[in-house]
Amino acid sequence: MRSIYRVRGGCTLCAMCYYVCPTKAISLKPNVTAVIDAEKCIGCGQCADNCQAEAIVRVERKTDIH
Repeated sequence: MRSIYRVRGGCTLCAMCYYVCPTKAISLKPNVTAVIDAEKCIGCGQCADNCQAEAIVRVERKTDIH
């Protein structure tokens, strides 16, 4: 399993997560919330560390085994 991040309630659309994400896994949905693309997320935690609203949480994700 690997860690990825998800946006939960409370996002203020400040865009800090968007600017600090090294893989550009975050998009902003106007008047709604930030959205993290699980396929692009590398689990570095920069988004959560910079979220002043504490709206981003770490979740465990099963990795595909080939």
